Amino acid sequence: LSEVIDRLTAARDELRDHGTTEVLIDAGYRARHAYEAMANAPRVAITDVEPGVAGWQAEMRRQAHRGSVWLG
Repeated sequence: LSEVIDRLTAARDELRDHGTTEVLIDAGYRARHAYEAMANAPRVAITDVEPGVAGWQAEMRRQAHRGSVWLG
């Protein structure tokens, strides 16, 4: 969320100061390519997580940040 706010702030400042949304367009272009790369990558299952066990939520987040998905 912080990264999104930072990007939107930069885009607002660029528009205010220079009358352009180039920063936002560039960020959107990069984000689209990152999304397409992730969407086309093979799905890797989240493993070794047992809901209810101590630390399971943190482990789910850790694996999700790596790009793994819950195939439940």
